[in-house]
Formats: sequence, C-alpha cells, structure tokens
Amino acid sequence: MRTAIVVVVVLLASGSCCSHPGPGSCPSCPACPQAGTEAGAAATPATFTDNQGTAVTFELGARAFADRIVSAEPGDPARTAAGWTDPAAALAVPDYHGEHDEPPTAVTLGCGGVLVVEFTDNGLVDGPGADLHVFECGPDVEAMHIAISVDGTSWTEVGDVRGQPAQVDLAAVAAPDVSYRFVRITDLRDSCSSTFPGADIDAVGAIHAVAL
Repeated sequence: MRTAIVVVVVLLASGSCCSHPGPGSCPSCPACPQAGTEAGAAATPATFTDNQGTAVTFELGARAFADRIVSAEPGDPARTAAGWTDPAAALAVPDYHGEHDEPPTAVTLGCGGVLVVEFTDNGLVDGPGADLHVFECGPDVEAMHIAISVDGTSWTEVGDVRGQPAQVDLAAVAAPDVSYRFVRITDLRDSCSSTFPGADIDAVGAIHAVAL
C-alpha cells in the first residue's frame, strides 16, 4: 500500500506541473512539453517577404531561422546609433519595418564586420535552387561573404552575395547528407561612408533544412 501511495503522489505532482501554461511557470518542475514544439514535430512551410520585395518560402517555417549568436565582430567604421549594434536583432523571423523601429529590429555589421549565427533546432542542407536567404534591410543589398560550418570550427566558403535576392545555393560546396548549423556573414566593405556602414541584417533563414 505504501508503494501505491507513492506512485499516485508522483503522478499527481507530474500532472499538476504540466497543467501550467508554459515552461518555467512551476519552479520545482522541469519544463513541460508544449504542443507543436516536441522534437521531431512537423513544421509547416511559411513564406516571408524581404525588404526588397522578394518572397521566400522556408520548408520549416519559423523554425528555419537562426536561433543563437555565436560571435559578432563590429566593423570599422561601425554604426553609432543606439541599439542597432545588438547582434541578437538578427535572430528569429524577419521583423524589420524601418529604421525608426523601437527597439531596433536589425543589426548593422559595420564596415568589414563579421556575424556568426547558429541554428539550434534545424540544419541547413542543399536542396533545389537557393538554400540560404539573408534578410538585409536596405533597399540595396550590401555585399556580404557567406561561409557555413557543421561544428562552428571548420568552415566551408560558399561565396558572395551582391545585390538581390540575398541568397546562396550550396550545390557546389555542400557535402552529401550533411546539415550545417552555423553561418558566418562577413561584410565586404562596399558601403562604408553612410550612417549605416556595412550590411544590415534582420534575419538569416535556411530555405532547405532538416529538423534536429
């Protein structure tokens, strides 16, 4: 009887934790699974339009966008306007509406600046046509060099993005059956005299990706 009581108590405690609306709302409990977010849950494709008017469909929808900043090296000159140097603004889905966004919704790399991002729940893969899209904020896409990596240490140079659409195709460089979690973006110093020196990054998305 003592054993049965313990089992019932444990089950009741577990149920009460997962009755909370979100992870972390019950301090003594682990985060509870949320509908549609479990590992391997099916993702719905979604289309996003960049600032130049290009509509791009991502196989994994909102899940396809960079999740974590690995590193950021501001260029020189760098933008001095408050807030526009926060690299975290380049994470998640594109949300730039204009330079008066508050808080700022993009990061200006500065002339020659470097940004490294990571996909934590999906991996970039080679598919038909373009595979990676960079949401650049200006009316003209400032030149960038793109590199990809499996582990964030060894890098594969993909090539330059100049003009629009701001996309790269991995066909010439991707290894078969390999997914890439890291993307490195380097500004190519083509626009260094404006008040927005260097590329302005709103989001980085994997058009073709696999869920991890």
